[in-house]
Amino acid sequence: MSKYHMGKKEKEILDESTILEIINKGKIITLALSEDNQPYIVSMSYGFDRENMNIYMHCAESGLKVNYIKHNPSVCATVIEDHGYVLKDCTQNYRSVVIWGKAEMIEDLAEKKHAFSILFRHLEGENEEMSARMALEEDAYQSVGVMRLSIEQMDAKGNI
Repeated sequence: MSKYHMGKKEKEILDESTILEIINKGKIITLALSEDNQPYIVSMSYGFDRENMNIYMHCAESGLKVNYIKHNPSVCATVIEDHGYVLKDCTQNYRSVVIWGKAEMIEDLAEKKHAFSILFRHLEGENEEMSARMALEEDAYQSVGVMRLSIEQMDAKGNI
């Protein structure tokens, strides 16, 4: 995918550490999916695996979003850091990252376990008590859905 020409260059964020900070701080990602020219958008909690540049999301094993990504795995997603509307200035303070990549459902047990550890750490921090409470029995992983978004490109902008 070629890089899009951002209209307001002064809002573009190029610093990789800032882009990763926005993703690390976020808790909700909004996915844009398309199947046969029929769009679908859904917001989900996520975990960011910086080492592998993947985003993991927990979901049902079947359903509309699963059908969409099986048909067309190309997705676009957004993470927004909202700093609020500025009264009497007619502006919004924010930072956002737009992510393009491929989404797929994970079947491999080892990767599902890895995904859940990433999700819990991202959403709960280093909360060992919560991690222990949420640890699934070996066979429980077979009945939960995990979606992986493999990041191909990211663009960011902000108005702070």
